[in-house]
Amino acid sequence: MRKIIFLLVTLLLSFTLCAEDKIELRTTTIKGNKELPKILYVVPWKDIKRSRKAERKLVLHSLFGDLFDPVLPSQDK
Repeated sequence: MRKIIFLLVTLLLSFTLCAEDKIELRTTTIKGNKELPKILYVVPWKDIKRSRKAERKLVLHSLFGDLFDPVLPSQDK
């Protein structure tokens, strides 16, 4: 009986010793401005060379292996 009481007292004291250790964590705050617009302006840094090249045909591949050519609105009629 004495052993059980001794065991209970030591367990109770060990829990109180563990409870006394307090850890204080530092918090991180992130501030941002939600009023700024979410727009990206892309400005070219070189002039575009204007040359007339032969238009290439664009070929689109589907998952089933079919080939598609683009249709211009003037050709659709």
